[in-house]
Amino acid sequence: MLKYSFSEVFHKKSVVVIDFKEKENLEYKLVQLKPLRDMRVIEGPIEELLNPENYKGTNLNDYIRAIITNEEPLYDAIGQIRKIYPNTLRLDIKNSKSEVNLQADFTKIDTIKQKGELELFNEFYKFQNNIELSEKQKDIIKNIIQEIKDEI
Repeated sequence: MLKYSFSEVFHKKSVVVIDFKEKENLEYKLVQLKPLRDMRVIEGPIEELLNPENYKGTNLNDYIRAIITNEEPLYDAIGQIRKIYPNTLRLDIKNSKSEVNLQADFTKIDTIKQKGELELFNEFYKFQNNIELSEKQKDIIKNIIQEIKDEI
């Protein structure tokens, strides 16, 4: 009767009401249910999601999945969102860093085994930051890798 997943956000829940008037005389109708708290998805930069003009007139107690599209890191995004929407159940980040192809070489074990530590770290860094390591950063990582190998 209720929505139990954000995949059901656009579902309309209803029940059939049957009215037994007399023998073989039935009336039935579909009655849409209106829950105390609906399930909604909100998306945009956090500044827009926190702007009263954008949530005025909505049920702030709905169950919320917030998708934040800011590029820069945010401090306590879930805490900021929950100040407005206390029933926020899920927070996702959707930006250029999060949309990197997740099916990259990381899923191919044989390919990974053939790569060196520096190359793997560089791929990880690029995955996290959407840019390659600079030459200075590569030198620093090379030295750290060598120090670790020397200790082993």
